Amino acid sequence: MFVTTQARSTGLRDALPPNRPTAMGSGRYRLSSGIEALVVGYAEELAPALAELRRSMTNQYLAIDLEWKPDFVRGENNPVAVMQLASSTLCLILQLRYLGFPQELQQFLRSRTITYVGMNYRTADYAKMQASFGWCSRDFGSFEDLADVAARVGYGQRGLSALATSVLGLSLPKLKRVTLSNWEAWDLSLEQIQYAALDALAVHHIRTRL
Repeated sequence: MFVTTQARSTGLRDALPPNRPTAMGSGRYRLSSGIEALVVGYAEELAPALAELRRSMTNQYLAIDLEWKPDFVRGENNPVAVMQLASSTLCLILQLRYLGFPQELQQFLRSRTITYVGMNYRTADYAKMQASFGWCSRDFGSFEDLADVAARVGYGQRGLSALATSVLGLSLPKLKRVTLSNWEAWDLSLEQIQYAALDALAVHHIRTRL
């Protein structure tokens, strides 16, 4: 199986199951050597976390992903509960269910020095962000959809799992008990933290590689 230098050097491959995140205190988890996830649920934690994320950046890209409590009932439209922002080595897991969508975060997303990268953002994430916070793709300072980038360079229309396999040689876990879990919970499980972080980190590493 082909594994890129980026995936090997940062330990992204080692962050996959059966390894589990290691709690380090204050909402910080080590996924593997050199890769961490930071869960942020208190307003006073946001500014330091965003500053740390910016310091961790090695290029202009930050991956963005969203999670919400599943809409099991017809007509239900649960708001965005979690936003993930990831560089190559750090993923912030922002619990918007408790943080809301503060101006500080909006200003960070409007930065023109950062290119935010989502995956198939227009399929569901766009509508969720608009319904939850009135936020549209054009509100980002700079935004790319990884699906469009991948199609332009010859990968066709593929999902994140397929791209991760093709580009990074990684098989991302997609367990329904995790993807369809309660993302509004205050105490996210280790499986939720791992899933949320790995998806966003994979988007960043794929975009960097392409």
